[in-house]
Amino acid sequence: MIDTTNLDILQQLPMPLIVIDESFKINCMNLSFKNLLRKLGLNISDSDDDFILISRDLNFYNDLKTFMENEQLKLILEKKFSYYEKVLYFKIEFIKVNNSFYDSQSITIILEDITEYKKFQLSLIKKEEQLSYILNSIPIMMFVLDKDNNILFWNKECENITGYSQKEAISLKNIAYLLYPDIDYRKQLFNKCITLGDNFKDVESNIVCKDGSEKTITWFSASFDFNISNWHSIRFGLNITNRKYVEKCLLNKTSEFELIFKALPDLYFRLDKNGTYLDCKVEDQKELYLPKEKFIGKTIQEVMPPEVALKFKSAIIKALKTNSLVIVEYQLEVKGEIKFYEARFLPLSKDEVIVVVRNITKRKQSDEELLKIEKLNSIGTLAGGVAHDFNNILTIILGNISMLKTYSHCEDKVFKKFVDIEKTVFQAKNLTKQLLTFAKGNKPIKKVTYINNLIRETVDLSLSGSNVICNLSISKDLSPVEIDIGQISQVINNLVINACQAMPNGGTIHITGRNIHLTDNDVLGLKAGNYVKISVKDQGYGINEDNLLKIFDPYFTTKKTGNGLGLTSSYSIIQKHNGKIQVKSKIGKGTIFQIYLPACNSIPIEIEETKSIISIGSRKILVMDDEPEIRDVLDCMLKHLGYIVELSKDGQEAIQLYKEAKLSKAPFDAVIMDLTIPGGMGGKETIKHLLEIDPCIKAIVSSGYYSGGVIGDYKRHGFKGVINKPYTIEELSNSLNNVLSSC
Repeated sequence: MIDTTNLDILQQLPMPLIVIDESFKINCMNLSFKNLLRKLGLNISDSDDDFILISRDLNFYNDLKTFMENEQLKLILEKKFSYYEKVLYFKIEFIKVNNSFYDSQSITIILEDITEYKKFQLSLIKKEEQLSYILNSIPIMMFVLDKDNNILFWNKECENITGYSQKEAISLKNIAYLLYPDIDYRKQLFNKCITLGDNFKDVESNIVCKDGSEKTITWFSASFDFNISNWHSIRFGLNITNRKYVEKCLLNKTSEFELIFKALPDLYFRLDKNGTYLDCKVEDQKELYLPKEKFIGKTIQEVMPPEVALKFKSAIIKALKTNSLVIVEYQLEVKGEIKFYEARFLPLSKDEVIVVVRNITKRKQSDEELLKIEKLNSIGTLAGGVAHDFNNILTIILGNISMLKTYSHCEDKVFKKFVDIEKTVFQAKNLTKQLLTFAKGNKPIKKVTYINNLIRETVDLSLSGSNVICNLSISKDLSPVEIDIGQISQVINNLVINACQAMPNGGTIHITGRNIHLTDNDVLGLKAGNYVKISVKDQGYGINEDNLLKIFDPYFTTKKTGNGLGLTSSYSIIQKHNGKIQVKSKIGKGTIFQIYLPACNSIPIEIEETKSIISIGSRKILVMDDEPEIRDVLDCMLKHLGYIVELSKDGQEAIQLYKEAKLSKAPFDAVIMDLTIPGGMGGKETIKHLLEIDPCIKAIVSSGYYSGGVIGDYKRHGFKGVINKPYTIEELSNSLNNVLSSC
């Protein structure tokens, strides 16, 4: 059993401590240790002498067992312990004790919470163990004095710190002469202790250890009146040598932190719990919503707009209540521009918070761009599928109209009706063309061109018959660009029509075009380089802030007429040209759209387009399409043109017919293949097999959906020509003539 006096002493120790025997039976568990177990949610039972469960819960059983089996007298180790959502670190000290303090050999286990030490260690780039001793100031050294200041007990930690063993300390009349060899310093220290009496704390002194090293110790003393012993007072000492060193390091770090603060683009505010600004630190006054002097002493309600002030007030309350970080995003109009900010509220004390504010406008703009791209991608597959099916239907309608026109005289009323219907089909074709601008894999068919005339011609056509005039200012030396002329013309047309609709009572549209050089951060999402910038500005009422954020969303429109695809398709087109389209607007002042297209150094080469005419042929043609109606109308059109026609519904059938025709010495002169066959072999796969049969095959690919860039780069896939659905009999005849007349 442990002496009652010693038990009282151990119970008063501020650090968690437990004593066990060699059989893992608990001899003593102090109050600090019990409190620790309760804090960690571990079971405590005074009647339970089995220490193994506790040591396993605290994750040091194996280390303790190994320690007990070897000759080691002392072991200090660190352990990690998960406590709910927190992680705690402990320094655990095992000490084998075999002296008058215990009846038999025992193991003393001391726990020191070094969690804060670990945190400081990281912040000072792992500065060994200096910072942990500051944050975890638990007395470790312990010795007992009688009334004559003779040492009665000297624990192991005293031996470790000073180098003097317990035997040496007890045998000496006064060990203070060894620890403080300087006479003047020793007298000064003794006088201070006499003044303070036997009960004091935080008295620092520098001791000289046995090996000649100096250490700084902070001392705590408590006196007791024991009837059963001559113990008079107990001294606890904490080695703060490392803390002193760290304090010096922290002073040196202050200048570094100040430099880091100046380099960071953040604003720093200190507010009290009522939302009053107590302090403000900022390197660039231009970043502030208001001048610095207008913040200090004012409340958030006096400085910020009501909706922002409400967010700040809620964040302050939450940060102080939960003692945790609270993040708030908000926006302000600064010098006429909407800017986005992120405010981080950190509790500084129970009545104050620190607010770190960062401008996140660029990040918000980037997020919006990504969201727009995701929206476009999400409708890409749908748009392509709808356009494909719709173009198949239009092919049937347009093909039949073309045939009916050939049976009618051009002066007949019926012929004129067919022409009107044909125009309507072409309008529907333009709608599918807009859908196809979002379609995934639908690449623009680009060529190098000067855009000057394209802008003028498109604007003239778009403004024809309107009450709006245009002020054109285009640089004569505008760089050439590599574009899909039809798609870019569509973009300019959309913007001009939007500008007209924004000015129902008439007005002036200002369109400019100029060369511009951008650096990396000039326009979000664009690389540094040379660009052609086109601006379209109207004098309309403008667009409110909420609608401005949704202006490029698919099917979003504020007009009674329209499908909401104009600006969305424009955005998609410019995106696929590696460019950028932006919009700025102010209520009452109008809207401006800005387009950036990469400039190129190539010289444009103009090639005259072949005119569509009907030419009669007499060759043998194989048609592959999964739609029976399309096969029928193609069969009718081709036979009208004089061709011999055979039909197939998919790639497998087409390959078989081609093989049979070649073996029968009556081969096909050309093949027209649909690119996409749902559930079957389409044109892209079929042409590979046909090329193996006949490397010189003359094949035309046809599709209502540009998939995987096959239409834009058909020759690389083995085709000799391309025809997009829907098409007229003239376009079909022209495409066949071009392919059949080629080498």
